[in-house]
Amino acid sequence: MKDRTLFIGVTGAQGVGKSTFCRNFVAALRSGNRRGVTLLDGIRASIQAMGVPFGSESTSETIFAVWTAHLERESRISDAIVVLDRCCIDALAYTRVLNISTPLERRMFEQIAALACGRLDLVIHLRLSSFFENKGAAHETAELRAAVSREIGTVLGGVRARQLDLDAASADAIQTAVRTVGEMLDAR
Repeated sequence: MKDRTLFIGVTGAQGVGKSTFCRNFVAALRSGNRRGVTLLDGIRASIQAMGVPFGSESTSETIFAVWTAHLERESRISDAIVVLDRCCIDALAYTRVLNISTPLERRMFEQIAALACGRLDLVIHLRLSSFFENKGAAHETAELRAAVSREIGTVLGGVRARQLDLDAASADAIQTAVRTVGEMLDAR
């Protein structure tokens, strides 16, 4: 158990500060003399490179691109602590909210999410707080962001990993997450 990778998924609606939080969180873990900390990010860039629309303009091809990007990214894991900027929870929430997959496709995505979520040790949910309410990007409508945020909450209800619900704008969000990781590592 001590040698097993600690998987941390950071989830939340678009524009809640996930990428900034992840960069600061990983920097804090590294500065605390934690060896082998990797940040896996770049989902949006991967999807854009595939040339598919995203956000409110998503198509069924986008859904496949998102899941492919997640699977490709997560197959490169090798360090002791891995932080996922967006994870299967986000992908499943978008899949459900966009509702553009066939029933068989959706069933497959649900199964992939179940397998991927089973690997997570900690999920940090960055909620859509009032600070981030109007910070979304133009590619997503406010309605889509709100619906995805609600669906992430639903998906989290079925996840067995330890969970933190944080506001990325909170002054102690990073310290709370780092302290939790330390407790989890000490318990191993």
